[in-house]
Formats: sequence, C-alpha cells, structure tokens
Amino acid sequence: MATTEIVHRVGIRAAAPDVFDAIVQPERLVQWWPEGAAVRGRGEPAAGCKLDVRFSAFVQTFTIDVLERPTRIRWKAGDEGAPYWAGTEVEFRLERDEAKDQTLVYFRHGGWSDGGPMLYKSGTHWGVYLLSLKDLLEGRPGRPYPDMWPADHD
Repeated sequence: MATTEIVHRVGIRAAAPDVFDAIVQPERLVQWWPEGAAVRGRGEPAAGCKLDVRFSAFVQTFTIDVLERPTRIRWKAGDEGAPYWAGTEVEFRLERDEAKDQTLVYFRHGGWSDGGPMLYKSGTHWGVYLLSLKDLLEGRPGRPYPDMWPADHD
C-alpha cells in the first residue's frame, strides 16, 4: 500500500540545541503546539518513552523512537488518539546554517495510508505550528492549539 507524507522546511534564528529542546521538552512543546504534553514514566524524554499530547477532543500518544541531540527527533503515533494518525511517524531533522545564522528544521509526518481530508488539514496545521515554533524561538509568542490560525471553519 502506498503511503503519503507531509513535509516542511523552516529556518529559525536559534541554536540547534534550543530548537531541539523546544520540540522534546513538554513544558516548551505546549508553548507552540498542543494544549498539554507529558512524558510517561521517567519525566524526561528518552527513546522508548511514551509522549502524550493533548488537544480538546483527544490525546494522541506517540512513542519517542529517536532522540539524537541536537539533530533528530522521531515519534511514532500509536493507536491511542486520532485514528488517522495511527501508525504515522513525525520526524524533525535539525541542521545548522551558520552562513545565515539559523537552524533549518526539516519536518516530515509520514506513513499516512489515506490521502483524505485529514492529510490536507494536518499538512496546513503543521505548517502553522512550525511557524509558531519559529515565533517562539525568535522572541515572539507561540500560538499553540487552540490559539493557532484555523485552517477552516469547524
């Protein structure tokens, strides 16, 4: 079965370790993406841990699959949460661009088995959230859910 993925690239004027921490530390994650976030078990993110991200309608559980500080993060979505995300992977690759004093974030949400409406909506939302991450790390307020820019009227 063919799969589809969402990809984005954003340049952020911040050091790679700061970008990495804003993605993996629950107290920073909630400043640009979900309403709530918690790592099950140890409290500190580590490969193999569960990460719960909370939205008003559901909690999505991910397994933290890869943590390579400060260059790579990958989460695998479990069956707990949105059915359209089950089995997908969310990956952030960070590369420092010294010439432009920025960290490039290469984002991928892959493994979608259905190219339906939620793929398109999630693609738009991820773009908005990555710009929220950029704002947060460049000194402006992030816009986490539900305060982000809506993609449509639902």
